[in-house]
Amino acid sequence: MEFHQRLSAERKRLGMTQREFAEACGVKPPTQFLYEKGDRSPNAAYLSKAFRCGVNLAALFYGEEDLPAGSALPPAEIVKLYINCDQMCRDQEGRLLDLEERASLFKDLYIEQIVRINKMAS
Repeated sequence: MEFHQRLSAERKRLGMTQREFAEACGVKPPTQFLYEKGDRSPNAAYLSKAFRCGVNLAALFYGEEDLPAGSALPPAEIVKLYINCDQMCRDQEGRLLDLEERASLFKDLYIEQIVRINKMAS
């Protein structure tokens, strides 16, 4: 499942319409539609509000089915990774790169952070 599909699944899991979820996350319903279609990606402020609505950020970004047991990061760490990824994934003119490229980098950063934490715990 891709990010936009997991976003839609999380919203539905919470029992919210696109309109309700959009309002709770501070965006207009058409923007929410574009997020769930995969044509746009949300910013950190949106994700923070989504987390407060009950969204599982680890499942949203990485796909809970793909996470090794015990490898979830705290939500604050996930948001930091997302912000870092957002800053790294821009072309020379400052435009965001393709969503799939950003998602791939985010997964790499997430795994790198898990490895770092596991090494510190050892």
